[in-house]
Amino acid sequence: MKRIKQLLLFCVLLCAVLAFAACGDDAGNSGTTAEFVYVPEYVSVSGEVESIQSPRYHDGMVYFTSWGYQLNGEMIASSDIKEDIKEEDWANVVSSNFLYKVSIDGTGLTLLPNYQLPEIPEGMDGSVSLQNMDLDGEGNIWVVESIYLYPTEPVADDGTTGASAASPSDLSYEMTEQYLLRKLDPDGGELAKVDLTSLGEGRDYFYVSNMAVDNSGNVYIGCDNTLYVLDAQGNRLFDLEEENWINSLACLADGTVGACVYNGESGYEVRPVDIAARSWGTSMAMPYNAHNIYPGSGEYAFYCEGNGTLYGYHTANGTCESLLNWINSDINSNDVRGMAVLDDGRILCITTNYDTMSGMSKTEFALLTKTPSSEVPQKTTLRLAAVYLDYNLRGTIINFNKTNQEYRIEVTDYSDFNTAEDYNAGVTKLTADIISGNIPDIICTGQLPVHQYIAKGLLEDLYPYIDS
Repeated sequence: MKRIKQLLLFCVLLCAVLAFAACGDDAGNSGTTAEFVYVPEYVSVSGEVESIQSPRYHDGMVYFTSWGYQLNGEMIASSDIKEDIKEEDWANVVSSNFLYKVSIDGTGLTLLPNYQLPEIPEGMDGSVSLQNMDLDGEGNIWVVESIYLYPTEPVADDGTTGASAASPSDLSYEMTEQYLLRKLDPDGGELAKVDLTSLGEGRDYFYVSNMAVDNSGNVYIGCDNTLYVLDAQGNRLFDLEEENWINSLACLADGTVGACVYNGESGYEVRPVDIAARSWGTSMAMPYNAHNIYPGSGEYAFYCEGNGTLYGYHTANGTCESLLNWINSDINSNDVRGMAVLDDGRILCITTNYDTMSGMSKTEFALLTKTPSSEVPQKTTLRLAAVYLDYNLRGTIINFNKTNQEYRIEVTDYSDFNTAEDYNAGVTKLTADIISGNIPDIICTGQLPVHQYIAKGLLEDLYPYIDS
């Protein structure tokens, strides 16, 4: 109820701002207009796929995994599970991650025909899961699959099973865990297979959390704070330890692989792997609010995202540059599942949105083209300032911008100014802007010292106007 009231109040305030903006030239369009904007072209991905995980771009195609259901080899939508499946067919329903590819124009959605999950051995029960996926420079697919097995019948210490066991009280189900690394061709056919289970020997805990492949075909496996480096044949080359958790891995613009790790001081940073020296290379700092990395290209060693802003790490000057704010390109950052920069300079953004009303997910591609501001339809710009935006408010702003022909809301999230040394730097910056006269048209008061603003006469109580 509180969230609904917040959104209703936002709509009321927006109507008031629009009324003021219509009264004269002083309202709206304050501040500096960006020289370029990223204009989105939306592409729907049609077919039985409802969500996308681990998307990877290669040569005009997006390869990805998606959880789904198969009946007798045919994919079925989750909405059909309860309605159309006969009781006798339930034993033939397989739920798992499957491998797909689709063109960036949304056409040609294809379930990779030759990909098959490893089979569970006879006499065993358990589960098999496609856990991680990446592509190498030649377009081959590398996957990590986890296999959990236990005997169909319990086993005693002497090896006997079931009713034939000499001592039934000793019967137990001993579970075994196995990880496989497989190299696949673009259609999913197996080219090579390596058992990764030995990597976990001597560890109390082993779980493959992420993987990446460099342009030479070397494979990088992340587990907790350890990075295992394997050659193109799956042979173990060396391990690298980190003090903290390895958050993600990505292929850098020079073809090597970097690990996104928390440095415990100023947030996350990217540490490239030096294959020749078998060690970490020189670390590359990320913005304080950034926490995830994507493969690099061109002049940017890697891309990273934090709090709705997409950054590129410029190799020449050694800094992260802000490229765009997702919401100002009508994209909800909470829905972003992956991105890539295409050869023509466009940014491919892959999104999945979950509709709470229908219980279904929708997948879209957004192709963002860098366009001079003078070439886009001109609207009255309303500047909105906030220190963090929640999911629903982001959606409300995006829907408004997509449908309104006269006005557009541009968002500045002042939390981008926060640092490890000063968590309130964004609030300080916004307050200074307001006092100096650089006042946004709309302010989201969450996280702000509202009572201080009221005491200084900077805010007007709108409830009397709303009540009347």
